[in-house]
Amino acid sequence: MTVLTIGAEIEWSCSPKSGEQYSPVWKTKYDATIRGKYQAIEFITSLNHLWKIDTKNPNPGIEKACADFKKLVDSMNKIDVNTSQGLHFHVSGFKKKHVLYSKEFYDELINEYKAKATTKLEKARIDTRYARFRYDQQERYRAINYVGAWRKQNTFEFRFFPSTKKVSEFRKYLKMLVKHIRRVENYKVKLDRIDGMDEEQSAKDEINFEDILF
Repeated sequence: MTVLTIGAEIEWSCSPKSGEQYSPVWKTKYDATIRGKYQAIEFITSLNHLWKIDTKNPNPGIEKACADFKKLVDSMNKIDVNTSQGLHFHVSGFKKKHVLYSKEFYDELINEYKAKATTKLEKARIDTRYARFRYDQQERYRAINYVGAWRKQNTFEFRFFPSTKKVSEFRKYLKMLVKHIRRVENYKVKLDRIDGMDEEQSAKDEINFEDILF
């Protein structure tokens, strides 16, 4: 059993409801890469509201995340979702962090995403400039940001999901990710030492979102 700590970055072009106050779950920042008719806002899960998801019984944690996401959606008057935006998940708390570095894990997760990408936005996210579908441990703008995110936040950043305003899609993406991380508990992968890694500390790692610069 592994209890993951997960947070999200959601990019929207949006118009909040008049006088609406964002839930304390979310921090906000301007993002110049977001296109659209409304305000370019990136919503980031705040430190005190990161989701704890037990890989043995993930549904309660996933549903809590979905409830927080729905409240954010409901606080908006208009949301314009397009191909310039993404949904990123930051994950920490792995027992076998080194296995997530493996090409085996990468291929299984990415291949499932590509096989199940049916919507225009899902297909457009494949190999986008901000989430290249290339296995690379050192580069930030890849489908999975490994060492860069680990050195800054003690997380792995999964960058390849499209932005969405649908709770059903948010749930689907989070479930896909958690399912694959759960599977690594049964992996047996022998790797050479990887720069920036400390396998023994992985179960103690905590997310630090204060330094997010995205």
